[in-house]
Amino acid sequence: MELVWSDPLYGMSDPNHYQVWVAAANNRSSGDYRQVIQYFNMDPVALNVLLDQISGWSKGVEGVVDNWYCGNNKEGEACDNDLLTFMQLSQSSITAHPPPGVDPTDSFC
Repeated sequence: MELVWSDPLYGMSDPNHYQVWVAAANNRSSGDYRQVIQYFNMDPVALNVLLDQISGWSKGVEGVVDNWYCGNNKEGEACDNDLLTFMQLSQSSITAHPPPGVDPTDSFC
């Protein structure tokens, strides 16, 4: 498991690699899943235990983001990735007004 943490291409010690892990965790038939399992030559059962933990964490983060940005949605719009993306691209609302305890940042766009 040390390799999974420290690998230079996919190691989870680097936040830039989280996207592949979260994508694999949330869709076990995805190319990301196949890529991780082949790259690390892992036993699928062991990998799925790890991905179950990542998936739970990911869903928790999604819930926090949805609740923070869409909890007071009075217009009844669907609060989904499309709306959150629009909010960020049009007004930088997501990075400019994060939940308490998170510093605002400039948009990456």
